[in-house]
Amino acid sequence: MLIDYESIIILDGQICSDIVSGKVTADIFQCTKIKNADENSFIKNNSVIQCISSSDKLKFSVMYKTVPSLFLSEAKVVFSSGAECGYEIRCHNETIADGTCIMNGFRINPSETDGKLDFVFIKEEEEKTDVFINETEMIMSENILSENELNELERKLSEEKEKNREILARKNEILSELENLKSEVSMLENSLDEYDDIKSRYAVLKENSKENDLNSEKIQKVVKQLECFNDILSYYKNEDGYISVADKISMIIQDAEIVKEHISEFASKRKQETESILDELDI
Repeated sequence: MLIDYESIIILDGQICSDIVSGKVTADIFQCTKIKNADENSFIKNNSVIQCISSSDKLKFSVMYKTVPSLFLSEAKVVFSSGAECGYEIRCHNETIADGTCIMNGFRINPSETDGKLDFVFIKEEEEKTDVFINETEMIMSENILSENELNELERKLSEEKEKNREILARKNEILSELENLKSEVSMLENSLDEYDDIKSRYAVLKENSKENDLNSEKIQKVVKQLECFNDILSYYKNEDGYISVADKISMIIQDAEIVKEHISEFASKRKQETESILDELDI
């Protein structure tokens, strides 16, 4: 029969109390295969069949969720001995089948009908055949392989997570270094701005220094000229101020005439003295 992806199988009868007491065991098998697994992805293998309660009735829930990387090959519940029991199968809130049967468990397989699973009871005769035993062993072997594959994927995932942590740590280190470099670049830019400002000021000061040197030379020349003029002016200075050149020349001429008169008088006196000496010598 066909059941929905979400269904409940309810069993009642002696088999239920035998399973609860441990007289009869119930094993759940599931074969799930991996397909189209993405690299570095984690694939979780959920249980399709679960026992949700144990009392005078046994309830098994079927919860199958399609996953792109996994597909269900088969899931089954196998009892250690067969028995006649009542059953009821519910899909959501609707009972789609009920009655009694002699069985050793039940099997669920994917169906060609969209949204449906194939459900079949396993008869006691089927349980005793070698074919069923081989099939069960094959399912168990496939489950072990699937578990090994999942363990390998989990190991790879753990390695990738560790690599990601290392990459993230390295990323944080690089970001920290970048921030330090940005700070250093900003400081260098400020230093370059200061250097350009100092260089500009130095050029101005250098130009001003040249101008100051030229001005100093000009000032020295002017000072010398002024000193010369001062000497000349002091020559023409008197108590009343400064006299003109003509007046100064006139005064010099007058002084020269006075000197000339003094020299003439002195020469006349010297002449008289000489003549007197000569007269005395003639005697």
